[in-house]
Amino acid sequence: MIRLILFDIDGTLISAGGAGRYAIERAWKEVYGIPDCLAGVDLGGRTDASLFEDLYRAHGIELKPSMHQLFVSAYFHLLHECLHVSDGSCLEGSSDFLNRLVGLYPDIVLGLLTGNARLAAEIKLRHFGLWDPFVLGAFGDDHACRDQLATIAKGRGESFLGRELVGDEVLIVGDTLHDIQCARSIEAVCLAVATGGVSLDALQVANPDYLVQSLAEVDAEFIVGR
Repeated sequence: MIRLILFDIDGTLISAGGAGRYAIERAWKEVYGIPDCLAGVDLGGRTDASLFEDLYRAHGIELKPSMHQLFVSAYFHLLHECLHVSDGSCLEGSSDFLNRLVGLYPDIVLGLLTGNARLAAEIKLRHFGLWDPFVLGAFGDDHACRDQLATIAKGRGESFLGRELVGDEVLIVGDTLHDIQCARSIEAVCLAVATGGVSLDALQVANPDYLVQSLAEVDAEFIVGR
């Protein structure tokens, strides 16, 4: 039976309506004076840590901790603002699926496995009213490598539960090929949803354990009790 469920955020639970991209670009311009810093960059499945490292390299800027902290602080502040003017939303079925898990399975630990920095994750999910069910997670400022985030999240779940978890007791829910790879890296079960930027057919090639168009199609009792 599943004991720990780890959710991606963007494209899985919510669409931020481009708020994250806008906030990063505005913060980068505010601190470094360079517009459109993310032109041509695909953010799907990226960690904030790896994205920011790539930005410094791409623009030939030395990463100085004091200036980077100014940039990150500006990003978090602007993320609040951008979310309020974006056309973002909870994705189909996400709220109902979380509520069903909480109501039916209070002993299952719900966590996050996301490339967002922890504060960015909280800002986004609080904005859409989805933050409260989650008790732990691994975030984009924990490690630059997404597979390592899976290991970190599983370890935090084990610490919370007070015991080791075998792979098929962990379910990872996400919308990209990176999420499927994350699940494979810790031998977890994977539920892929096609509500992000990756098509159903492209996700199917990666052979997730479960594949649905949206979380509205998920049979929670079937997956959790597998």
